[in-house]
Amino acid sequence: RAAGLLKLTRSDGNAFTYGEKIYITGVYAKTGISVTKELTVGMKQALDSIKVAGFVKKGTTEILKSLPAGFKADTYYMVYTANDQNGNPITKTSPVEDNEVTFVSDNVLLVKEVKTGETTLIIDGDEYNAVFVNPGMSVDKGGEANITAIANKTGNKTVVNVVVGADQILKSFTMSTPATALVDGEEMEIPFVALDQDGKEIKNFVTLAKQADFNKLSFTSSPGTIKLSENDDGTAKL
Repeated sequence: RAAGLLKLTRSDGNAFTYGEKIYITGVYAKTGISVTKELTVGMKQALDSIKVAGFVKKGTTEILKSLPAGFKADTYYMVYTANDQNGNPITKTSPVEDNEVTFVSDNVLLVKEVKTGETTLIIDGDEYNAVFVNPGMSVDKGGEANITAIANKTGNKTVVNVVVGADQILKSFTMSTPATALVDGEEMEIPFVALDQDGKEIKNFVTLAKQADFNKLSFTSSPGTIKLSENDDGTAKL
């Protein structure tokens, strides 16, 4: 058994269309055995998801997991790889400029935008797409933001949590009385306020979910389960 690649072209010179059926017959010359297979033309390759490796300061090759507080514009790249709708790597070098992907920050005071300076970087033999992370007005204070990568052709979304400055550490967690009474067998949302080591409120789901002490929360007066969930905007609910 051997593997190979075939280039298919239509006899009329036109391009294949989505959903079109193609029948291929191969004949083994030595034995005369033939095999016929049916192929269906799929969608044209399009960026569908990304995977962020981290951040790289311009002119260096070290991949960082967070950004320093007060970082300057056009200084740090977000480096990532991209896959198509079938999970195959995308080799396109300019997905932002070619309108394949749009990055949106949910905290523009921290991370204003991710769309300039697009390039590719080779780090430890691997190739990455790279685009500048530009800071907002409050970047000196640090914090966290969620950056949503929207695949413009497929509509798929990938959310990336970005830490600027030191990680937030949960120091206090106060739950309030819910607005309605709990009905047996149903769920209800419990209001809460979570504060970090600097007294700043923690609203981000990823930030709370990774706190080791958070898993120690439990009911003491009645049976039940506390579950932390993520809202569509990246904030947490209990």
